[in-house]
Amino acid sequence: MSRYELYIDNVKADIVDMDISLAYKSNLFTDLSKIVSNNSYTIKLPKTSKNMSLIGCSHIPSSSSSFPYVIHGGRLLKDGVEIVSNANVVLVNVEEYIEVALSWGNIQGFENIVNSDKTLRDITELPISGAWSYWRKMRTPNMNHPVIDYGFNDSEEGVWYHPVIAVHELMEQIAIDNGTSFEYDLEKILFEIRIPLLTKNGSPEQSEECSITLTPVSISGMDKEILFESNSVSNYFFSTIGLTSDGKSFTSSLVNNFVNTKYTVSWDLTCTISGDIPEDLSLEMHIGDNVLLSASPYSINGDKVSFSLDGTTELVGQYGKVAGDIKFILNGLQTENVISEYSGDLTISPDSEVTAMGGDGYNNRYYHIPNLPEIKQIDFLKAITAMLGLFAVPKSDGSGIRFVSFDTLIENESKAPDWSDKIIRAYHDGAPRTISFSLDGFAKNNWFRYKEDDTVKGNYDDKIVVESESLDAERDVITLPFAACDYSGSMVSIPLYSYNSEGQLEMNDVEPRLIYRSGNDGTIASFKELEWGTLLGKYYSSYQEIVRNPKVISEYVRLNPVELKELDMTVPVYIRQYGGYWGLIEVKTKDNNICEVKLIKL
Repeated sequence: MSRYELYIDNVKADIVDMDISLAYKSNLFTDLSKIVSNNSYTIKLPKTSKNMSLIGCSHIPSSSSSFPYVIHGGRLLKDGVEIVSNANVVLVNVEEYIEVALSWGNIQGFENIVNSDKTLRDITELPISGAWSYWRKMRTPNMNHPVIDYGFNDSEEGVWYHPVIAVHELMEQIAIDNGTSFEYDLEKILFEIRIPLLTKNGSPEQSEECSITLTPVSISGMDKEILFESNSVSNYFFSTIGLTSDGKSFTSSLVNNFVNTKYTVSWDLTCTISGDIPEDLSLEMHIGDNVLLSASPYSINGDKVSFSLDGTTELVGQYGKVAGDIKFILNGLQTENVISEYSGDLTISPDSEVTAMGGDGYNNRYYHIPNLPEIKQIDFLKAITAMLGLFAVPKSDGSGIRFVSFDTLIENESKAPDWSDKIIRAYHDGAPRTISFSLDGFAKNNWFRYKEDDTVKGNYDDKIVVESESLDAERDVITLPFAACDYSGSMVSIPLYSYNSEGQLEMNDVEPRLIYRSGNDGTIASFKELEWGTLLGKYYSSYQEIVRNPKVISEYVRLNPVELKELDMTVPVYIRQYGGYWGLIEVKTKDNNICEVKLIKL
């Protein structure tokens, strides 16, 4: 009878009586985009009728079974102990045996983030900050508009303080959008690190939602003004109501809610006109006496005339006012011209652009997601976790990622099992089976950098030094997709605006930034906490001690099924004869409860 039991989709498979090799892997020094799952080597199943049925007779070329093409749920027991739960099972091939492989500790949904080109602007919502905020002249800062020197004078009326978004909120929404979840060892600081929104993009989705469609219902007056049903409701504009001679209401004009707001107007109008068609006939959009858009007929077929009015226009005025009523007129018609039929709906949509508005900015929406940096989601996650010295491990239930601090390994020394008597000694000189003195991918000087930006004058990069003359001189561990921030006096400076030689305010292109929200009420922006020197000193102290003079050993260790089941790569082990605590890098099972283990000195 085999020591192992394998269940595939909750069906117990027949299995041969031989040891199964498993590999448990730590992602302690692994790039977030390259983290790996635990896995088995190929497991051979006999070609019994039960196993053939289980795989849907996939070994037969004419089989239409989907079994080989999908991932299946699996569990593996050894001596009655479930050592692998929530595994993914795939069919490798069918030869003399049916060969399958397991992987577990899978970070569900995370591969979608790694392999996707989605940026922060592709997240679906921001449930805490909301889709938008009122964009106002903030003379008194608040937590979402902390004090930052953006380069404009306090008396400037044409610009507002930009909002900031917590990185914690973005990380949570990325996880939700990809069907996974995140846990953090350093959750508190994630609420204080914020991304200033440094663009003025509107939201195409919100613009579409706020568009209105008007249906022409009447033509009035000698200048043939076209009247519409009064169904215009939008955050961006509202209608004033007029009455026809028979008492029916219609939209007599649209009133703009914003200053300097652009609108896209789209209208295909077809009408029947009696008499000779005037050569100068046109369809015009007016505000008062000003023509904003105009279109000549694109088709004349007998007495049927068609127009296409399509363009973007700017409605200028103060809140609740325009410089005259908005009218749509068939211009050039003579007294003998009578319009008997007309059809075609008019659509007016606010253009997706944020513009400054006078007064207190009431109802002036600044949309958050379209103004997030265009940084790939995986690069954003790599940046934040690298800044805080976090590495990724699967959550115990396989439902997502736990971001673990390097300090957690040290803190978990109190939980460390004693493996001193589990070592299978090959020699008796007190030395491990193998020992090396370097880690893959390290150099003598390992640099942590911010992205270059010509507007940043200071140097906020720093490095970790590994004391080994055998290594290359230097390497860049990570360059963040964010630039650093200088100071202007006591304020964080982001030179988003400047004044030209004529004293006119201009907006500059700057790289994305991060700030730390400080002060008792969180209204002050700071950057000292995010300089690499500060980050390395605070979040990489244990890491630096580990990598400065690394010792990596491999040994054979005897581990029973219960110990395999309880294996936790975030908990070190104690080995008396090798001088203390060791972090697990990899564990490979072999025959007779023997495991080949790779460890690093803590």
